Amino acid sequence: MIKRFLLAIDHWNDDCLWIIANALEIFEADEVCGIISLIASSYTDFNKYSDRRLKLLAQIILNFLDLCLKNKTPLWKVDKVFSYMNKLPNRSIIFYEKAQVAEIQIKELCK
Repeated sequence: MIKRFLLAIDHWNDDCLWIIANALEIFEADEVCGIISLIASSYTDFNKYSDRRLKLLAQIILNFLDLCLKNKTPLWKVDKVFSYMNKLPNRSIIFYEKAQVAEIQIKELCK
């Protein structure tokens, strides 16, 4: 129901992004790959975004990667999200998320 609601909306505001960030854990990684790809291709004008929106985008990426790890999804399948996180500006508001994603990426490269 949540996924259908989110896909039916023409424009996701911060409230919709909050729902996505906090509802990912109830899905399988394969179920939300489309939503994550849509976010990565739609939300790219980072200089115009508030700190809250950047925080939500970073949380979505981190939560999605956590979901992928729990489901043992090969992370090479989600290289796009690593690239997206690297494109997010280096602001203190998303330091934690960027550090966590970098740690995940390093751990996966060392396997």
